[in-house]
Amino acid sequence: MDIKEVAEKKLLLKYKPDVIVGGPPCQGFSMAGARIRQNFIDDPRNFLFRHYFEIVQQLRPSYFIIENVKGLLTMDKGAIIDEIIRTF
Repeated sequence: MDIKEVAEKKLLLKYKPDVIVGGPPCQGFSMAGARIRQNFIDDPRNFLFRHYFEIVQQLRPSYFIIENVKGLLTMDKGAIIDEIIRTF
């Protein structure tokens, strides 16, 4: 299921998860072709972490893991990683 669709639903779970693992920025930030295209910074997949945040916020796990991909720390001179950190 698309992460945007999951984030829009109210997830009703019987138990609170201890950990949530996700890799929402992966495709848009990937060095395997994404940066070759013009305007890769505008790729909407670069902001899927916002939907992942909504899920983490809803479920309130003890821990969450977000995937780091090569280039994430340096993309847009660090502005994207700064936004991810501020969001979470």
